[in-house]
Amino acid sequence: MPPLSTVGLPGGVAMHIAPPSRADVTVLSVVLPGGNAEAPADSVASLAAALLREGSSRYPGEALADALDFHGAWHSAYVTPHHTVVTLFALNHSLPQVLPVFLDMIYHPEFPESPLRARAASLAANIRVARGDVSFVSSCEADALIMGRNHPLARVEHPDSVSSVSPDAVMRFHQSRGGYQATCAVFAAGRLTPGVIRIISDAFARVAVHTPSPRSSLSPLITPFTAAPEGERSMIAVPDAVQNAVNVVLPAPPRAHPHFLPLHIAVYSLGGYFTSRLMAVLREEHGLTYGVSASLYAVADGSCIRISTDVAPEATSRAVDIIAGCMRSLSQHPLRADELDRLRQSLLAAQHAAADSPLSVLNHHVASVTSALPPGYFEAKQRAVIECSPQSIAEVADIYLRPSFMRVAIAGEKKVPPHY
Repeated sequence: MPPLSTVGLPGGVAMHIAPPSRADVTVLSVVLPGGNAEAPADSVASLAAALLREGSSRYPGEALADALDFHGAWHSAYVTPHHTVVTLFALNHSLPQVLPVFLDMIYHPEFPESPLRARAASLAANIRVARGDVSFVSSCEADALIMGRNHPLARVEHPDSVSSVSPDAVMRFHQSRGGYQATCAVFAAGRLTPGVIRIISDAFARVAVHTPSPRSSLSPLITPFTAAPEGERSMIAVPDAVQNAVNVVLPAPPRAHPHFLPLHIAVYSLGGYFTSRLMAVLREEHGLTYGVSASLYAVADGSCIRISTDVAPEATSRAVDIIAGCMRSLSQHPLRADELDRLRQSLLAAQHAAADSPLSVLNHHVASVTSALPPGYFEAKQRAVIECSPQSIAEVADIYLRPSFMRVAIAGEKKVPPHY
């Protein structure tokens, strides 16, 4: 992973710069404190990000969007568990015109009533539809089983509460971040000449002057996971469901634990790519599903293993049995040489893709903040992939991928058996 260089911006904010590219463009990502966990509701955090484009103190209403569109620039904004990331894509020659617009959008938004009502109504409608989707219902229940029903990241909002979110609620959340000086980090990629860096620094200097220093900034609300008892089974009825959605979750060690990366490889071999154990058995051998996946999820609050698939209602019990059997097989029947070769190639291809371009490098370093990656994570992961063996995978699978550790969430029409 190419390292980033760092320059100081006015107000004590650090800007991390990816290796230069030939294209005469700038990509600028601003990482703000406050995500789903810190907001009073997920919808408040989502609306605060989505409504940034709807106007700011200097560019009210459509003037903001017009100012970006006229110069061929655009932005994206997304929310993570503890941060919000806002990114600008711009041509270098128009950066002096669009960067002040972009920064005013971030640090002095207006959140007007009419666009908020429209976006809240759309978000509420999406949730109403999702509540009838078995995959969404099963996933939400799995979050509750592994994180705890009262965990901030396991909340499920009612559409009516989303529809009633007020501009004041969104503004209070945004202001709680603490303003410009509380910015977590700024990341930049593109053809960043000294002149471009000076343009960026000058624009942030104007923001620092016109943004009052906060009395306090928003601290991450880290809440450790509290999993349900081992073997917990939960069935959520979804009327008229054609398939059942199955989510199996198990606790996992944190990223800093020495077992985390070996476990990541073991989980990937279980269901992280097309020829994984689960795909080979559940799909190819038994024909019970079109697809199945296994992943290792980790945030600052905790980590978990998640296995997800959709099956016919009458095949649900059998599918869960097969998932349990595949978990056992990793320790009892270690990977063959050809399996290990495919696994290593798939993982290394993903590693190379993450370091393939200035933008992918930038995204990795943004994720190092939003996902609390430990220092040297990329290099440590690459070493673990190169050095892994059937025995090392079997050993970590025997510790963490035990069927007795499973918590199972099913949405649809057919219940799971009480034990395996």
